[in-house]
Amino acid sequence: MSGLDPMAHAYTANLSEGGIYLKTREAPPELPIGTHLTVVFRLPRGGPELSLAGTIVWTAAHVRDHLGRHAVGMGLRFEAGQDEEREHIRRFVRSFRYQVVLLDFPEPELARRSLGDVYEIVSVTDEAALWETAAAGRVGLILAGVEQDARTKPARLARILGANVEQLPPIVYAAPEPELDLTIAIEHSDRVVFRRAPLEPLELRTLGCRLVDAHVLAYENDRLTGELEAAIDRLRRENRYLRQRVAEPSRLEGMLGESEAMRQVFELIERVAPLNTSVLIEGETGTGKDLAARAVHALSTRAEKPFLVQNCAALPETLLDGELFGHVRGAFTGATSDRAGLFEAAHGGTVFLDEVGEMTPSMQAKLLRVLAAGEVRRVGSTKLTIVDVRVVCATHRDLDAMVKAGTFRQDLFYRLRTFVIPLPPLRERRADIAAMALHFLDIYAERHKHPVPGFTPDAIAVLESHGWPGNVRELEHSIERMLILAPSGKKIDAPLVRDTVGIAASANGASKDRGLDEALMDYERQLITAELERSGGVLAKAARTLGVDRTTLSKRCKRLGLRAGG
Repeated sequence: MSGLDPMAHAYTANLSEGGIYLKTREAPPELPIGTHLTVVFRLPRGGPELSLAGTIVWTAAHVRDHLGRHAVGMGLRFEAGQDEEREHIRRFVRSFRYQVVLLDFPEPELARRSLGDVYEIVSVTDEAALWETAAAGRVGLILAGVEQDARTKPARLARILGANVEQLPPIVYAAPEPELDLTIAIEHSDRVVFRRAPLEPLELRTLGCRLVDAHVLAYENDRLTGELEAAIDRLRRENRYLRQRVAEPSRLEGMLGESEAMRQVFELIERVAPLNTSVLIEGETGTGKDLAARAVHALSTRAEKPFLVQNCAALPETLLDGELFGHVRGAFTGATSDRAGLFEAAHGGTVFLDEVGEMTPSMQAKLLRVLAAGEVRRVGSTKLTIVDVRVVCATHRDLDAMVKAGTFRQDLFYRLRTFVIPLPPLRERRADIAAMALHFLDIYAERHKHPVPGFTPDAIAVLESHGWPGNVRELEHSIERMLILAPSGKKIDAPLVRDTVGIAASANGASKDRGLDEALMDYERQLITAELERSGGVLAKAARTLGVDRTTLSKRCKRLGLRAGG
């Protein structure tokens, strides 16, 4: 017996006589009537474990269900000497039993006879006692009424109905005739039922049980709805937290490393991400400045808002102006409609400006206005728009030197340097090269469906000895090329690494017959070739990845004798 159902009416019928009855239509064959047995069970909510000895019996003849019919059931009749266990059960069941409160009810004995075996009958003498009893949360019904010779009693119920009646359970008002001051209140309340006195016992029992059942159902529905809403809210918060935790490897993907230099970078990102201050990311080309910017956004409170990127070196000033700030119809040839810029489109989120050092002085002034006041003005418009964006900038140039040379605004420089994240070049974190190489190898092996189990120790040594002037970007593209050239199912060896990186051998003295310029051109040719292959020959896409504009890359391709697409 795992527990008791306190809402089953026949359960509590004869507790005072030492019995608990389970409603059933027939006795289970393994428990025939008259069987002597011991039931061991533990009361819920941390209650004690009880051991009850007794005899299986039918319910007493006078026990009736809530419709007034004889309750067909069976149960355990306690043996003598188990008063303590019986009291435990009585208190437990009592804690679940709903109360019927009598307020000026003309027939209290009728209420006890009709409902006392199902509910606890409680009498109150005034409104304060009623509200105090109702506050306990176990009141399922109020029986109110008036004697024929007590004409002043309805005023009490009228005051109750005029108060916050929604906090009370259903009310049955019994009287020979409804009083005038109650008629309107009763007509406008779905919680008050009028019945002419005197009441019949079966009528009161049926009506009372029906109203309590409806009240309990509505109460439980409200309670469960509240718990469900609280659970959904908790799950949303937990889901958001888990999404952040699960997504952490991907949002920091490419920023792998256990070196001291990278641990400092991760610490700076985690420190500044929850704030709304602007961030300047400094580092050589290919060190992962865009990944650092994405990590700042992903770890911030703006993570679910847009993250928009613009390479300031990829567009001339006129196009960059419209791209960042938008334009209105007719602002220039081809402006056939209004268009929002990146700052407006990223409202609530983050704008990442790569190569901010390439901005012209006029664009620097407009960016300073956004950082200082959150104001943008579309090209061709006089209207200012307030935006809420976080600006993250990146550059490989020495802005301090540019300020001294007069090519970068000093006030913007100080504004951007509120919080700086310096990214170390790959040659200063050689301890991370092996892990990063394996990481990129796994990615491209899955992408190209070309399984390669890893690198030989000599190959790792060559990777770690290379200077990697192109930093992480060069390493990633070199690993992809090695994967393509490597035999399926075999590890990448040192000769393949040397052949792939090309310049590594000359840079480390393995091939000294080539001059520096030739070696650099060889490396540049290889890097651009790999990126063009990766981008399907699309020059503009390769230029964005390499961090240069399309015209610059086109000129370099011609100088190196490379053929490129559009």
